[in-house]
Amino acid sequence: MPHRISLNFLIGMLGLVIMITATSITPATAADKKKAIHLVEVTQAEATKSNTANNWYGSLYFNELVNIYNQEKGRIDSFPFKEGDYVKKNQVLVHLDDRLLRAEKTRLLAQISQAKTDLNRIQVLVKKQALGTNELDQAKTQLAIYNAEKNLLDIRLSYFTINAPFSGIVTDRFANEGDAVSAQQHLLTLSNDNSLVAKVQISETALPSLKMNAPATIIIPSSGEKYAGKISRIYPKLHPSTRQATVEITFDSIPKNLYSGQSVLAEIKGATKDRILIPLAALKRDGDGEYVFLLKEDGKAHRQAVTSSAYISGKVEITSGIKLNDKVITRGFLGLQNGKAVKVSGELDTSEDTATQSETPNNKPATKPDNANTFSGRLSKTWNSTLNKIKDMVN
Repeated sequence: MPHRISLNFLIGMLGLVIMITATSITPATAADKKKAIHLVEVTQAEATKSNTANNWYGSLYFNELVNIYNQEKGRIDSFPFKEGDYVKKNQVLVHLDDRLLRAEKTRLLAQISQAKTDLNRIQVLVKKQALGTNELDQAKTQLAIYNAEKNLLDIRLSYFTINAPFSGIVTDRFANEGDAVSAQQHLLTLSNDNSLVAKVQISETALPSLKMNAPATIIIPSSGEKYAGKISRIYPKLHPSTRQATVEITFDSIPKNLYSGQSVLAEIKGATKDRILIPLAALKRDGDGEYVFLLKEDGKAHRQAVTSSAYISGKVEITSGIKLNDKVITRGFLGLQNGKAVKVSGELDTSEDTATQSETPNNKPATKPDNANTFSGRLSKTWNSTLNKIKDMVN
């Protein structure tokens, strides 16, 4: 009776043979492996005539406004204007009850009249030598005191009536008729509607290209309306955290349908000039500042510190660090380091074909490797041999 081999034994033998065969197969030689090449894309730095046309966000403001405070305490007996009302220059805005001071002024006027009478009488007596000059000096002093008190009272009475310092619109109101207010209380805010301006925040990199009286377009995002204007003021101070400066833009003709605090978008165009522009992706930043990678004649990537300026149509202007005709690397930054050898994508295939032809005698195409020497060929041969052995063992 023939001895039968179990299926598990056959499977185990098959796996063992495959493992032994796999370990015996030699890996591809180093000559067969392609040398690792770092591929990059480059662009050549060229001068391009262009102008900056950047949009900057901001708000509308009344450039001339005044907060109205009362200097005397009292009760408000007249406050006719409310928010949005238009007032003319010198029109009465607020009036406080001044009856008490006026009564005091009436009493003081009577004292002044009596002092004048006394002074005249004493002057007559002095001329007759019936009184000395001391009494005359005292009468003059008393009259001067009364006049000084009257002047002080007139000034205080003027504070009970508050007039508009200019024509404009009441934008805020904080009291009502009948309120008893203390001294130095904020009663209302008056704004000159002809002083409406746009104030926008502009990056420090764009400031050098701005000029006073340069044209600008003020855009209202909520309505899409556009208005012509010009730069009227460039603030000399940058915000320490945003590194932005405030730029003031005045309307050529102030429209009547806009409001203080409304958001705006200002489009400001710079002067047309030759600029070196590179793709945004080529500009890098780290703790040491801005930089790019340049492809030099030695075929290596070299880090180059640069200074950027305005952003124009998806590109960035470089003001220093790059010369005309420099080759700037634009892609292939993964693993790229200073001094690393690189190859420009697109030039690789041509160079490799040339190298292959030079290594083949008489420039003939290289012969294909024998399938029996390849990994797949050897594995197929081993598999067939193993199957034959198993068949013999089964039989």
